[in-house]
Amino acid sequence: KIVISLGSRAAELIVFGSNEITQGSQRDFENVYFWAHQMVTKFGFSDLGPIAYDSDKESVFLGKDILKNRKEYSQQTSKEIDQQIISIANKAINHATKLLSDKVDLMDTLVDELIVTETLKADYIINSVNSYLANYS
Repeated sequence: KIVISLGSRAAELIVFGSNEITQGSQRDFENVYFWAHQMVTKFGFSDLGPIAYDSDKESVFLGKDILKNRKEYSQQTSKEIDQQIISIANKAINHATKLLSDKVDLMDTLVDELIVTETLKADYIINSVNSYLANYS
């Protein structure tokens, strides 16, 4: 999901280079953060080890809403979590870029059709990808 969410940013890097990046999709970037954060803090998929840092446990106190967003780890651990999230995002953008880097012709075909029709139907995308793969594999 993270690599897919960064696909449009990867395409921009390939086509325009790192100096001409658009705003991109805020929702895509929010998804990247959400899933990377989940990987690190809930599922233990990071160099920090198989530990769940965030818990869904309910507080037994009356002020549970106040305590809900309170972290149960140190500022240093919080920094390490942030570093892991950034690392996951960087690996994902590198992977997405690698996947798309030799498919500029396909991206151009899709963009040309998008300019003409303003929307792309799933069938058109699937057929374009299959045609591309058949010709370039």
